[in-house]
Amino acid sequence: MISMSQGKKPLPKIKRVGGAEVIRTSKQAPREGAESGVAAVEALCRPTRAKLYGYDWEKKRVDNKLDKRRPIRISQAVSILLNASEHETIPICKAFLKKFDYADDDIRGPISRRMFFSGSDANNDIKPKEMRYAVFRLLGLSEPVALNILGEHDKNAGQRFELSESFLNVINRVQAERSLYPLEHIEEFPGLTNALNGITTPPHNIKVKDVFKTNRVPPVSSWQKNGSQSELPLDAVLSILRLALEGRTSSEIAARVHGLSTIKVSENEVGILLSTPELSPFSDTVLKLVDEKRKEKKGQQVQPEKDLG
Repeated sequence: MISMSQGKKPLPKIKRVGGAEVIRTSKQAPREGAESGVAAVEALCRPTRAKLYGYDWEKKRVDNKLDKRRPIRISQAVSILLNASEHETIPICKAFLKKFDYADDDIRGPISRRMFFSGSDANNDIKPKEMRYAVFRLLGLSEPVALNILGEHDKNAGQRFELSESFLNVINRVQAERSLYPLEHIEEFPGLTNALNGITTPPHNIKVKDVFKTNRVPPVSSWQKNGSQSELPLDAVLSILRLALEGRTSSEIAARVHGLSTIKVSENEVGILLSTPELSPFSDTVLKLVDEKRKEKKGQQVQPEKDLG
């Protein structure tokens, strides 16, 4: 048996918060080699790409460097990269880039900053922390969260990590793929099956990609923030749409959604989703169809009164 005094590295510090792991990285924590890190990326994407797109994001948490009381939720993909040592970072980042359709020729050899960043030093070789930030953004982290967990909080951080327009286009493309993933792989999200019934199936047969505006698909999971829901989850939003396509009013929908979804919704929330195009995630085509169905249902309700007259 090898004792600690003989060189065995200590285990990483892990604290449990609300049932989730909080990972605290340190120089003493054991690291996987670059090869095993790349293997972890490969394993992450089998048998499906759900974890690559971060649909396990709520299972791990990492220290919030701006507010220690509020750990940040992260996915396993983010965790793999976050816990990579400096010399492991670039090989692991390249493995992720290949998963997001970068060709071998694009990432072979040294990589310059211009592949991801703008600025006068774009021709310089990229640093591991810069590469980590770029891939964090591909993995779905926002700019503030990515800079937070990297420990970059000064007022010039945004300028140092300013992304190029071409890379922002890649991020938008990946985000569109990520947001549509649950709807296109419904077998991996059984909780959405009933909610989608009647929307993408008869009688309406709306194509999945036409239900929501680009990059406006609601999150599969939602959480409590300051005592209220952060955002209505996807099953609730789809249930609202399904009932609206039946011609139901906002008050009727609000009364019924709780039995179909995981949360309660207010009549006001339903009204915003269905009657405020600039705030609604639904496509203009869907909102128009809802309006038509509601008018049709209302007409059916008043018609008998005219006949009696």
